[in-house]
Amino acid sequence: MLHAGLDDSVANLPRRVEHRGRERGLASPARPGRWLPATRPVKAAVDGVAVPVVYSGPQGTYEGLDQVNVGPLPAGLRTYSDLQLVITADGNSSNSVTLRLK
Repeated sequence: MLHAGLDDSVANLPRRVEHRGRERGLASPARPGRWLPATRPVKAAVDGVAVPVVYSGPQGTYEGLDQVNVGPLPAGLRTYSDLQLVITADGNSSNSVTLRLK
């Protein structure tokens, strides 16, 4: 059964949650203005080659939106035009993103 006031079309959309201890859904379990650190290091790979993660965490403007800063890229990768970036956090890998270098 859905929460009162929600129908099937909005039940799984991210939403702001008032923290009273009863809510369930896709919202972060962290209190507003706080974030939960990963229990394992965040990793990045470009075309399967490990790349240093310089920073991973809140980006500071939008609540719930994090950023990952990586680099520098190993010199051997810079000769390719399209590279595939994958981020792994807490053992879960992201979809690959194409980086187009010019």
